[in-house]
Amino acid sequence: MSSLSGGLAMTSIYPKKFNWLPTPTAFQQAQAWRQKRRAMIDDFQTKTATFADAFSKAMADQTDGSAKLVVQTATDRLNAAAKAKTAASMSGLLDHSA
Repeated sequence: MSSLSGGLAMTSIYPKKFNWLPTPTAFQQAQAWRQKRRAMIDDFQTKTATFADAFSKAMADQTDGSAKLVVQTATDRLNAAAKAKTAASMSGLLDHSA
């Protein structure tokens, strides 16, 4: 039984290396590394461009929203001034007619 559990019986059944797969050459390894690196750079640039576009859109939307608020405030002030002037002129007409 000790011979089955010993190192000699196991090493003769299981080889230490699997040599049936071709190993890539140094050039192929470098080429694969360059391709992987290029893919990482492209992914980074795509994500950066997407972020920049989203940030630009957010800034444009904020500017547009601020401009709309300014226009709305100015319109409200003009409407209030026009109502006050109309009320004053109507009260002046009513005072003169009585």
